[in-house]
Amino acid sequence: DVIFSFSEELSGRSLKIIDSVIFTGLDNDGNGGDLSVRAGDSSISNSKLWTFVDDGESGRLIINARSASISDADLDTAGFNGISGSVMIDIEENLSVTDSDVTSGVFGDSGDGGTVSISARSASITTTDISTEASDGNSGTVTIDIEDNLSITDLGVITDVFDGAGNGGDVSISARSA
Repeated sequence: DVIFSFSEELSGRSLKIIDSVIFTGLDNDGNGGDLSVRAGDSSISNSKLWTFVDDGESGRLIINARSASISDADLDTAGFNGISGSVMIDIEENLSVTDSDVTSGVFGDSGDGGTVSISARSASITTTDISTEASDGNSGTVTIDIEDNLSITDLGVITDVFDGAGNGGDVSISARSA
């Protein structure tokens, strides 16, 4: 399945996104739309959720659920020039992220990367890369804030300016127990 639009919200009591590409954005100047996933229970598997804009500000990628399982997924907000939108994963209870990439970045001549924020009561993050990147601009911050238990295995976190001047973003990981 492919969805192309300026803004998209997917919602339901239980929502499964499997073998899908869901895209919001513009292939020219302007601001891209947000992509929101709101559900009681959410499962995202072997899929790509992406917001993009050529020149301007890409939309935000928002996942809000009671519980969520994310596996073999690419969650990206990107721009060629301008400002990348933020990736916000806000889960009330349990979150599992496995074999996935979460990226907010600008990959053209100039611009600032957005932020990546992940919050949950408990979380397991395995074989996953999280990055905010910028080309000749500032990369965003990465914040992982878990209320109780956090399990991390093979996690890569990068905040990078890969071409030109700019500042890397901060990384903050907090949990009551790990």
